[in-house]
Amino acid sequence: MRVSHLGICVSDLERSRAFYRDALGLTHLSLRMDEIDASVARLPAHGARMLRDTHIDNASLRAKAVFVTDPDGTLIELVETKPRDTRP
Repeated sequence: MRVSHLGICVSDLERSRAFYRDALGLTHLSLRMDEIDASVARLPAHGARMLRDTHIDNASLRAKAVFVTDPDGTLIELVETKPRDTRP
């Protein structure tokens, strides 16, 4: 899994939530993974929920994506992309 990490320490959670969510539109986290299906299979045992209607599998782009929620209901996007075969 490759993660674009963002850590924000705040002194007032509600004020910061209003700023990042309402002012900047930051509504979810997106993670790029190598094996999305294996990750999704493990998540329910850890309190996550997969939003099945959000599952995308685009074979022509070699990409998959799905939204899940963490145990607190935070929306997380999981994305898998495979390199294109460039062999002749």
